[in-house]
This record gives sequence, structure tokens and C-alpha cells, in this order.
Amino acid sequence: LELITTFMNLLGEKRKEVSGLKSRYEIGLEKLVTTEQSVEGMQKELIDLQPKLEQASKDTAVKLKEVQKEKSAADEVRVVVEAEEKIAQEAADKANSIKQDCERDLNAAKPILHEAMAALKVLTKKDITEIKAMMKPPQAVRDVLEAVCVLRGEVAPRVQNKQTLKMEADWWACSVSMMSRGNFLSELETFDKDNIPDENIKKLKPYLETKLDLAKIEQVSKACFGICK
Repeated sequence: LELITTFMNLLGEKRKEVSGLKSRYEIGLEKLVTTEQSVEGMQKELIDLQPKLEQASKDTAVKLKEVQKEKSAADEVRVVVEAEEKIAQEAADKANSIKQDCERDLNAAKPILHEAMAALKVLTKKDITEIKAMMKPPQAVRDVLEAVCVLRGEVAPRVQNKQTLKMEADWWACSVSMMSRGNFLSELETFDKDNIPDENIKKLKPYLETKLDLAKIEQVSKACFGICK
């Protein structure tokens, strides 16, 4: 009887063990089936998405080409803009250099002009008449009055040189015409010396550097010396 009881106990334990193994197997099998179904579902989704993925890849390639094309166009524009900026900067530098030259010339000429304005106050109409009456004015006198014409922006008539047969500016005729105006002296005194055109300053520079010798001018004409000074 005791042996039978032991056998029944062992049999119960084995049945319980087998039942547990069976349950674990069934659960594992169920998970395998569920996993297989999930994998099949994902495979179907991937198959369904494949055409869309391929189209998206093609669209991306097209966009990349467009971007590359736009980048190339932008690079070309940038090169052109940089070249134009360089040209503009060179032009600005040149203009600034010219401006500095003009300002330097103007600053050099202004002190002389201020002295000249002071000297003009001692001139009379008689002095001007004597200058106009010169049949063969000395070169120093010609240079002074020519410089005044240039400074005032007078335009000299052009006549033919009898020796060279070339047309040349007749500055003496221009000077006489300028002095013949009744208000010539007052025009000199009220001359706007602070707003002389840059072009006139440039034209006057050679006279200031080489032609106007005060000592020589004073010897030939006191009146011209006053104008020049």
C-alpha cells in the first residue's frame, strides 16, 4: 500500500511537470505564431511602401540636381558681383585719389589767392588802362593775365599762328576783352575764391609752378605785380 501511495505521488508530480512543460510549449508556440504574423504584416507594409520609397528616392535625386544647378547659377552670379565690386572699388579709389590731388592743389593755391585779393585793392582803372595800351606786352604780363583768365574760366578765341599756321588760343585778346569790362576790378575783388572749379585749379597749377616770377613781373609792370601777388 505504501508503495502504491509513493507511485501515485510520483505520477502526480510528473503529470504536473508535463502539464507545465506543455503550457510553456503552447505559450511559446503562440508567440511564434504571433511573431510570424507580425513579420508577415511588416513585410507586406514594406512591399506596399517600396514604390513610394523608390519615387521618393527619384524625387530626392531630382531635387539634388535642381539644388546643384541653382548653386552653380548662384556661384556664377557671385563671381560677376565680386568682379563688379572690384571694379567699383577701383573706381572709388581712383576718384578719391583725384579728390585728394584736387584738395592738395586747392590748399596750395588758396594762400596765394588771399594775398592776391589784398593786392587788388591798390589797383586803379588807370593801371588797367596802361596794361591794355601795351602794343607788345612782355611775356611776364601775358602770363599774369592769362593765369587770371584761366582762374576765372574765360574762353580764349582761337586764331591762326602766322608762323606755324596752326590754330591757337589767343590769350592776350581774351585778356584785353576781360579788362575792357567796366566792372573788371570789382569782379576781381568779389571773385568767389572759395568755390573755384577743380578744373580751373588744375589749369592754373603750371602758372604757379613755373611761369609766374614775381620779381620779373614787378620789373615790367607794377599793376600786373599787384594782380599776380
